[in-house]
Amino acid sequence: MAMYAAVFDGISVDAIADLFYLKPPSTRAVIIHEIRITQETSETSETLPLKLFRTATDNSAQGTGNTPATLGADGTVASTVRTLITGANLSAETTLLRVESENVLGGWHYLPTPENRIHIVPGGNGFAVKLKTAPAAALTLDGVMVFEEVG
Repeated sequence: MAMYAAVFDGISVDAIADLFYLKPPSTRAVIIHEIRITQETSETSETLPLKLFRTATDNSAQGTGNTPATLGADGTVASTVRTLITGANLSAETTLLRVESENVLGGWHYLPTPENRIHIVPGGNGFAVKLKTAPAAALTLDGVMVFEEVG
């Protein structure tokens, strides 16, 4: 078992975007343990929807590269993680897993019980966290996705 945290810090978002994209390696399954999205700058209440889904879109070369940090003493991440994918490169939804709206003032936190964690099969479809609607004005977002690679 190897646990990792993919983090983005202070990214400006003013459009619909895949905030996180994860592609599992062919040799390991991935389990999503936690996702948190918060913002730093807005003092205006606005509710924005987020979608979590599996995707057959291969966005492993889109957006911004992200090197997750190991949360244990050892382990090298084998998954590909990208952040802030926009425009024509957005992931297409294959299997919708969750839709929730967040108020940007309070942020959004996905912390499922063990039996409700999202599993992604080795070499299978990717996983995306999408901001489904553009904010009224640019937001400066922070995010963390904690995941486990098994196998």
